[in-house]
Amino acid sequence: MKKIVFITAAALVALNIFANNHPFVQKKFEKELKFEANQFLIEKNQTEFVKISFKIDEDGKVKILEANYSNEKLMKETYKQLSILRFENQQNNDDIYYYNFTFKKL
Repeated sequence: MKKIVFITAAALVALNIFANNHPFVQKKFEKELKFEANQFLIEKNQTEFVKISFKIDEDGKVKILEANYSNEKLMKETYKQLSILRFENQQNNDDIYYYNFTFKKL
């Protein structure tokens, strides 16, 4: 059975480098973002990525500022899932977060 694996290590490294003062973002992503196996056309052992910068507005919604990606379907699915997320008790709406999602079919 072919699987797409969300490579947590790569995402966590990016988060720790760029958002190390915001562990609540990391926890929220790990808990709520889900990507279905066989949903994307990725070759075996091929690595794809979606890199984003975003803000969290006063309503707790993710507002994506910029994205760089290797696979448009993965980018659209990432956008879709991020648009559903809500963060509560935001302290500073001016913070910009950077995150790198890495996907690989094993």
